[in-house]
Amino acid sequence: MAKLADIQRSLTGVLISKIEVDFRVTLVFLDHGSLALSCPFEIRLKDRSALTIDPEGPKTDLLPVLEFVNESIQEIMINHQGILLTASNGMKIRTYSDPDYESWKLSLNGPEGALVIALPGKDLAIWGPSPSQKLTDTKHP
Repeated sequence: MAKLADIQRSLTGVLISKIEVDFRVTLVFLDHGSLALSCPFEIRLKDRSALTIDPEGPKTDLLPVLEFVNESIQEIMINHQGILLTASNGMKIRTYSDPDYESWKLSLNGPEGALVIALPGKDLAIWGPSPSQKLTDTKHP
């Protein structure tokens, strides 16, 4: 099973290459994977003001999310409460767990990839590479 600390380290410096919008907002990482946001999330703008974005709300409300395109991930923290992603331009995205829905999904590509899903409530489902690969939990073969 992949360790969250290893996943976080692997995403530092990764470029957010595009944003996809359907019933969710997905940040696509260049050659690395994606972060899909299915429930309302918060954006902290460069001027430090905060906006709540609902992926299923009016599409014009999603415009601030475009500021993340072509920015690198400066820092990302992942836990059972959500994700806090800081971009190289200083903007932040904060996700939260949802009592009824899978609020976000982080997918990392390749043989060292992982899948982390925020389950309803405050649980995380984490799948990762086999124990012979880089992102492993040595306590759980």
